[in-house]
Amino acid sequence: MSTLMGQIRRAFSNQKRPAYDRSKAVHLILFLTVPTGLVFSAFNFVSGNTKLALIEAFVMLFVLAPVYWLVKKSEYIDLGENIVMVAAVGIFSILYITGGFGGAGSNWIYIYPFVAFYLNDQQKAWKWVGFFILIMLGNLSLASNGYITAYYEVEKLDVFLVTFLFYTFLAYHFSSLRNQYDSRLESQVNEKTADLQKAMKELERLAKFDSLTGLANRYSFETKLLESIRACAKKKCSLCVAVIDLDRFQEINNIMGHDKGDEVLRQVGQRLTGLIRDSDTIARIGGDTFALILRETDEKTHSPLTQQIVKAMHEEFDIQGYPIELSMRIGVAFFPQHGNDPGILLQSADLAMRQAKTDLADKAVIYDQEQDPYSFRTLMLFGKLRKAINTNSLFMVYQPKINLDTLRITDVEALIRWQDEEEGFISPAEFIPMAEQTGLITQISEWVYEEAARQAAVWKNAGYSIPIAVNLSPHNLLDAKLLEKTEVMLEQHGLNSSDISIEVTETAFMNRPDTVLAILNSLHDLGIKLSIDDFGTGYSSLSYLEKLPVNELKVDQCFVTHMLDKPRDMMIVKLVIELAHGLGLKVVAEGVEDRPVLLKLKEMGVDKAQGFYMSRPQSPEDLLGWLVTSEWGIEAPKTE
Repeated sequence: MSTLMGQIRRAFSNQKRPAYDRSKAVHLILFLTVPTGLVFSAFNFVSGNTKLALIEAFVMLFVLAPVYWLVKKSEYIDLGENIVMVAAVGIFSILYITGGFGGAGSNWIYIYPFVAFYLNDQQKAWKWVGFFILIMLGNLSLASNGYITAYYEVEKLDVFLVTFLFYTFLAYHFSSLRNQYDSRLESQVNEKTADLQKAMKELERLAKFDSLTGLANRYSFETKLLESIRACAKKKCSLCVAVIDLDRFQEINNIMGHDKGDEVLRQVGQRLTGLIRDSDTIARIGGDTFALILRETDEKTHSPLTQQIVKAMHEEFDIQGYPIELSMRIGVAFFPQHGNDPGILLQSADLAMRQAKTDLADKAVIYDQEQDPYSFRTLMLFGKLRKAINTNSLFMVYQPKINLDTLRITDVEALIRWQDEEEGFISPAEFIPMAEQTGLITQISEWVYEEAARQAAVWKNAGYSIPIAVNLSPHNLLDAKLLEKTEVMLEQHGLNSSDISIEVTETAFMNRPDTVLAILNSLHDLGIKLSIDDFGTGYSSLSYLEKLPVNELKVDQCFVTHMLDKPRDMMIVKLVIELAHGLGLKVVAEGVEDRPVLLKLKEMGVDKAQGFYMSRPQSPEDLLGWLVTSEWGIEAPKTE
């Protein structure tokens, strides 16, 4: 019984289809009906049924055809459906009464239920079918009383009605199947849509929040920071960005396992969240790095809160029954003092945090631009330096080295200089460290190497044989093709191996010393002389010095310049001289700025000296003039 009642309820259900589907259904009915109706209108006209032909033509052209454009607007779909159904009632009624072309009109009546159930929801379709039956019964009553002439046989009326009802239920069944299919499809679409929405929400959560701690992530933090900066700019107030990094967190992972490390991060996040105000923001922006936005906080007011954080973080953590003590470092930067861009403020606070780690500071360290190797000026100079390399805007100067036995020049050291159009002269002490940090030092050293060889060839062609010493970076000494490049360069410029020497610093042997040693040995075998520059200031070691194929040591100017006033410097210079001579190496003293130092170095047995007292670094043209006019002259006569 319940199944029967369910079928009855479904039969009279009011399941509306989407407007697009309804509009498409009307278009399909019109596509089939209008041409067919016009064809039958023509046949009826030919067969003499003029009235029916004219009615059909009028309905097709002036009633149904305009509906095609009417139902394109969703608000007129109901009207369009009703017009089509009224036209169907009229046409099919007339076909049944008149018999249509050749008396076959009654057979077309059975199409009506399919049109009704195709165009309308089932509840509305049943109403249209019932309305059509009433119209038909009315027509039959009029025909029986002689008011109209009908084309049908009375004795076949019961057969017609039974057949009509059969096709009606058949149309209903097809409509039910369609509705079930649409319902199932809609259910599947809704289910997939719900899954997709759930997945999108999860992706959105993952995009904005850290999955481990539930805190905001870096993307969400920077978005919130931008909003806070704009709000503070309007209110003309300050805000503080703090970056917090845990010390030795990797040890916790290694010793206790990553699950304990994850629990540490969760508890750190919870403890920090309990310390900040509702107006502040906390985020986890890296492995063991957290960041805070402290609104309306400046350099004068940040200390109580940051000190409270430091104190709280030193309190013991209970990690699954294990007591753990943590230490951390805090770096802070402020808007607007240190920038108005989220990226710059976060970077500044991060650099301050790294400085706190270096200093082992137990309090928040404020960003200091003077200690920032990545300041705006550094970034600006980086771009300019790259351009200078590509456009050959760098130039070389050369400083003589003097033989202290003959007091004559023996060779020169090639030194790079940079004169920028906008910034003016930029000291090598500023741009060389930047080039080393950014990797540009490799290109610079290669350019210096090539330019020195070119200049040596120019001097040689002019009749002066002046060997040039070139400083190569540790990066160049890891180049497996350095020997090949050197051979090609010497051949290209018509030089001997004695025309070029190489100076390297002690730091060159800290990274992959075996590789560096192999490359230096190959250069030595080629005949290139090698010097250790700035000896005593870096990674000094007798073990590597004994292995290296070097010809001389250069004592750094920090020991030489003031050695007459500093006995410790004097002792260091003396020890280096004894060490070098004991190993069969020459000694070059840098930074000689007066005659007493020069004479003392000569007395101590130094082989060569270099410094402002003899000559400042000079351009190639000025150096040729110096060779003629200076008391230090040229040691050897001109080459023939």
